[in-house]
Amino acid sequence: MPRRTGAITALYPMPVVKESPCFCINIPSEAMPRKGDSAGIVSGKRIVTSQVFESYTGGEVTKAPPIKDCPVGMECRPVNTLDLPTHDVFIAEILATYANENVLTDDRIDIAKLKPLPFDMSSRTYWSWGPAVGDCRDMGKKMGGD
Repeated sequence: MPRRTGAITALYPMPVVKESPCFCINIPSEAMPRKGDSAGIVSGKRIVTSQVFESYTGGEVTKAPPIKDCPVGMECRPVNTLDLPTHDVFIAEILATYANENVLTDDRIDIAKLKPLPFDMSSRTYWSWGPAVGDCRDMGKKMGGD
């Protein structure tokens, strides 16, 4: 089964995603809050991301442009669109994932090294991720689960 992800878009130009067979999801790090925020608050109708980020390249699989400045980028192909009152949500197949070497451990993306910049719309605040809480399925076993 292909990997799927969701992308919520409110400011990104809808016609670009709807008319294009692909788009990219780029994950900024804590090291780039100003650039990430400026790209998030400016409508794609008025400015294109390549005007905010200096390092910009075409995707290898889809021609969608992942941002080199972001430690992780994913080329995606939309497979479904949820049309909500305030925004659209695109369900997409991830076709390719790119990650800078410095955020990898054993060829896997390491969240502790990535230090993603999550955004909470309800508080309109950027957050940082703290240390790991525990290992999946291991914590449940200690409670007597199967």
